[in-house]
Amino acid sequence: MAIEWSVSDISQPIEMRSNDLEFESPEGEWHHFTVIATEEKIVFGGVCNVGFLESGYLMREDYETLDESLQALVVSIHAALRAATPSLFS
Repeated sequence: MAIEWSVSDISQPIEMRSNDLEFESPEGEWHHFTVIATEEKIVFGGVCNVGFLESGYLMREDYETLDESLQALVVSIHAALRAATPSLFS
């Protein structure tokens, strides 16, 4: 079964932050993302000469602030990195 992918609707952002999401991978490489928050989700990606390129998103909980949602996103990314490359964490 194929998974359908679509671009997130960011036409009504409530906040945009440049390089507000950054983390260091186990290899020591730093990753910096631009974050665009809507009422429903946090979309993260990069900005280049063609515009905003979405890398991913996290659905927001109604009770969370943007900073709390960003922290949850960083935790999720680190968990995914640990699952994909367990030898880097041993």
